[in-house]
Amino acid sequence: MYILNTTFLYILVACFIYLSPVTKASEVNAFDEFLVTEGEWSKGVKPNVVALDGNRVLFSWADSSYPYKVKGRVGTINLDNSISLGSVNNISDSYRLGGWTPAETKLLNDGRVAVIWSNTYEVYLRVLTIDPNGSWHLGPEQKIISKQSSVPQPDAAVLSDGRLVVAWTGYDEQIFGISASVGVVNANGVFVEHDNFQVNQLSQSVQNAPRVAAMANDRVVFTWITNDPSADSQGSGIAARVADFSTLGSVKFENEFTVNQEQVRAQFYPNILVLSDNRLVFSWKGYKQNGSGNNQMYASGRIGSLTNTGIINFASEFMISDHFVQGSEPVDLSVVNDNEVLFIWTQYGYPEKIGVKGKIVEFLQNDYIDESSVFPIEQTVQDNQNFHSISKVSDKLHLVVWDSKGLGVNGRLFEIISD
Repeated sequence: MYILNTTFLYILVACFIYLSPVTKASEVNAFDEFLVTEGEWSKGVKPNVVALDGNRVLFSWADSSYPYKVKGRVGTINLDNSISLGSVNNISDSYRLGGWTPAETKLLNDGRVAVIWSNTYEVYLRVLTIDPNGSWHLGPEQKIISKQSSVPQPDAAVLSDGRLVVAWTGYDEQIFGISASVGVVNANGVFVEHDNFQVNQLSQSVQNAPRVAAMANDRVVFTWITNDPSADSQGSGIAARVADFSTLGSVKFENEFTVNQEQVRAQFYPNILVLSDNRLVFSWKGYKQNGSGNNQMYASGRIGSLTNTGIINFASEFMISDHFVQGSEPVDLSVVNDNEVLFIWTQYGYPEKIGVKGKIVEFLQNDYIDESSVFPIEQTVQDNQNFHSISKVSDKLHLVVWDSKGLGVNGRLFEIISD
């Protein structure tokens, strides 16, 4: 009888585990690391990557030394998941990259790529057409924003009708605010502005580092760092605002709101990702005090659902990594499937090197969150990794790039198989 009862108990426990909302983590397969900037005399920093048509991607980065030009090359994903690299081309000729953030690369609806980057006070744009045979056709270098803040940190998003929205840190009555412009890229690769506007609603403090994401029905969500007391009484917080871009050209804003739930720590460097069913995932970094009273950086996130009235219903804030997060760039995000997101960040530790890390978070019912173990992005850990980028290149493949001091820009392809 004891054996039967014990066996029955084991069966009940097994059934409970199998039927519970906690699911087995997705399988992650990593392929060989490769050097994106192979053959370059300048090692390359601040990389980005965007998926093109079929099995091609566009890598971009900046020279690690003068003249700090923005460069790029096409990579082709082979059947064995190795990467063949094309020739390196200059994306910028006259306007060098400066400031804190990498150049942003956005795939337009017609297959062209818009590259947006900044220098000390200005924001630039150039449109690329890359033929199937690998030939490049570049539009004119264009200065689209001038005499703005000393750290514009631009970002951009493409609306469903093809319009381009560019956001940056600007001026707001002698203090920093968030500005944006909407327009179209014509056949000659020239950005034609339709309208420009201020994004932030509250003007009580410094606000900067915007990120922007386009949703269905030409709605756009902006998020940025704000020092307004409504977001965090102890320091900077994360603000956001929803805008509706009608086809008539007008822009209708909903009220500004706070993303972070925790309001006794400083939050900064936000990012945003759109999921299905009008769901949004926000991420950010922040400071907390360790046991010695010193500030230590962590990374958090929050998921919410956007309603028809422009209100976001949030779940509880969750921790991405609670210690030793490094870098002056956002956490990167990539959609695995409708309910899973891959997060990428840089970790550090003493005395060992830790490097770039990844984690898959699954969003279940009733605001429950399941997560995979943290896994390494690098195959060989180098020193002083910082900026990174990620692009989903197929249903299962995600390509990550990062820069390493003294080495250049590296890349690695990951296959993620969901249960």
